[in-house]
Amino acid sequence: TEIAELKADLAAQGRAEHEQDKEERVLMRWVRLAELRQWEHRDKKHDNKEALQHKGIQGEVQQLHANIEKHKRRLRDELGFTHKEVKQDSVMLELEARFSALCKLVGA
Repeated sequence: TEIAELKADLAAQGRAEHEQDKEERVLMRWVRLAELRQWEHRDKKHDNKEALQHKGIQGEVQQLHANIEKHKRRLRDELGFTHKEVKQDSVMLELEARFSALCKLVGA
């Protein structure tokens, strides 16, 4: 809209179309508009990459949660661990630490 206003002012002063396009203020507005479009395009690409990475991490979080539950059941059912022993299991502690780190990363 700023470009149109500038060109209208220049037309009112009697300048031809090609002279309006060569005016420094008009050129600077076109350059700025091009920069903004580039940034918008770059942001969209970046957002898409983040969304894809976010989906991948969410899948990993869900899989890790399933592995934790499976490991807990195995410890209780097959090995006869108590609830307290399950919490102290080194593999369990490692899985839960990784799970909490991924949850913080995803924001879940």
